[in-house]
Amino acid sequence: MFLVKKIISVFLMPFTFSLLFLLIGLYYLWFTKKQKRGKYFVSAGFLSLIVFSFAPLINPLLSDLERNNTVYDGSKVEYVVVLGGVKNSDPTIPLSNHLSSHSLSRLIEGITIQRKNAGSKLILSGYGANSDITSAEIMEKVAISLGVDPVFIITEPNPRDTIEESMYISKIVKDKKFALVTSAFHMRRASAIFKKRGLNFVTAPTYYMVKRSGINLVPKPGTLSKSHTLISEWLGFIWAKIKGEA
Repeated sequence: MFLVKKIISVFLMPFTFSLLFLLIGLYYLWFTKKQKRGKYFVSAGFLSLIVFSFAPLINPLLSDLERNNTVYDGSKVEYVVVLGGVKNSDPTIPLSNHLSSHSLSRLIEGITIQRKNAGSKLILSGYGANSDITSAEIMEKVAISLGVDPVFIITEPNPRDTIEESMYISKIVKDKKFALVTSAFHMRRASAIFKKRGLNFVTAPTYYMVKRSGINLVPKPGTLSKSHTLISEWLGFIWAKIKGEA
């Protein structure tokens, strides 16, 4: 079921969706006599790329998602939970580059909060898709390189998604208070899932993709990436709702 969910979500992403329409349109234009239908598909694919790359439309929607939870409020916690993100294990690049920018931002925020709470444990979560090293293990290596004492680190390399993270982490924290650290765009879904399990936590979102700036009316690849994040989160939240986990 996990694999099926991932495959379906790929075809619902903005770039894939637009590219599919363009390919279908080109097929009709090049290999059939249905030229009008081909033009419709090509036009739809082109227009969808513009829409998904248009900042005045996408940024407010993503900002609404990101600002749904408050930043860490300084509450005393016994654990700091850092949810896993994208990683790689390329030995030819520096260790800090083994984590994506949003994964590294999560880790830095987690370490910052852990240092404000003497004796608290840093729980690093995330599995290793198609790799012999997990996201949790890479974060542990980076955390140690940044001066965190290994005695205060707990790795949880088994969860494949946010729902599974809530399951595994609940067994560690039990009823203890913890700070939940993840990307701002992911916090709404993550907090809903963790609340469903009755866990005692404060939110600590980081890595905000939308920041206050001037209006830009030119379609940009970066905005297309934001659209991908936005739709991925919507789909993830709907999936969690369907499963009764949020």
